[in-house]
Amino acid sequence: MRFTYLRICPESEHKLLDNDEVKVTADWHQPRPGANLRQLQLKGIDFKQWEFNCQDCSKPMYNGYMVHNSLWFEAMGSGGGIMCMFCFENKLGRSLTLDDLTKAPINDPYRKGFEMAGGSL
Repeated sequence: MRFTYLRICPESEHKLLDNDEVKVTADWHQPRPGANLRQLQLKGIDFKQWEFNCQDCSKPMYNGYMVHNSLWFEAMGSGGGIMCMFCFENKLGRSLTLDDLTKAPINDPYRKGFEMAGGSL
């Protein structure tokens, strides 16, 4: 079975789900802390709908970031998960720096922000 990934903003989710052509084929479950997943079908196409929330404060996360594994383990101990930058910095006990972020494309907006702010946010 081939899946297409679907990201729906909360304001429009009810419009999509009110559509008679959308079927929920698998209810929400949590494959890892902070990540919720369910499966939908629209016009015969299977979709995976992801919802990401900070595992600490539970606020929705619309923008992700990625830090080096060693830093994540320093702040979080073991295991994966999803945490907003504010909660992660609180756990870490300091602000993140550019060197803390990996070269992953998801960090490009932060890298640009660091450059514009002269090295710190």
